[in-house]
Amino acid sequence: MMEPTFSFPNEAAASGAVFGGIILLVIILIGLAINILYVVAYCKIFSKAGYHWAMGLLMLVPIANLIMPLVLAFGQWPILEGRSQNMPRDGYH
Repeated sequence: MMEPTFSFPNEAAASGAVFGGIILLVIILIGLAINILYVVAYCKIFSKAGYHWAMGLLMLVPIANLIMPLVLAFGQWPILEGRSQNMPRDGYH
């Protein structure tokens, strides 16, 4: 019995498939680089707010990436808990 094989009808179709694969790889690598930059930025933000830097990794979790910016915006930051009560809360001192 003969094994079925796939072959392109012409050389142009083969080169188009290779070009499409290269474009797909470039798009995936750019998306990966953007996601890495995004996570590193959130790790830095959490660290500066007084949380453990690894909380930035929660930005990779689908539901957590919607909740954690709200925690940062409306929650009490651990870095600010030790400051004096007579200082303004707007961050200017």
